[in-house]
Amino acid sequence: MVIGGAEQGGVAFAGDVAFLGRLGDASDVPAASMVFPMVVVMVLNCTTNTCCIPKKIKLVDQIMAGSVVGASIAASTFSNLGTTLVPVFLLLGSYFLLNYIYSILVSKHHMLDLKSAMFASAPGGATDMTLIAADLGANLSKIAVIQVFRAAYAVTLMPFLIRLVCR
Repeated sequence: MVIGGAEQGGVAFAGDVAFLGRLGDASDVPAASMVFPMVVVMVLNCTTNTCCIPKKIKLVDQIMAGSVVGASIAASTFSNLGTTLVPVFLLLGSYFLLNYIYSILVSKHHMLDLKSAMFASAPGGATDMTLIAADLGANLSKIAVIQVFRAAYAVTLMPFLIRLVCR
């Protein structure tokens, strides 16, 4: 299988990546539909430098990511908002505080620039954060790697830690 580079165009690239996503989806690996294509494309891009994503495909990715988030919210989502408002604000405040502290430390030690550090430590989907960061000129490769490790931690270690703490 060949991942479509610039010479093959976006359609071949999207088809190849969709195949890898479906292959990942068929496995029992958490988030594999995102991880499989990402790992294969990273390896190919590092070894052959032939992978590219045309701007039109990036735009479609952003539209789809926004649509998935929007589709998960219904009118019933807001009916229970009163009982969750305080926990939501506490969570958002703690996210911001941790995100800010991490970003200042990492940028002060010249590991990442401040903008990239903010995106790398932001809670959210790795794909979503990377797509938004792309629009704002942050370091996508570092953000993607950190976000993938964060997501892997969340799906592998967090369930174990939650069971351990909530006995």
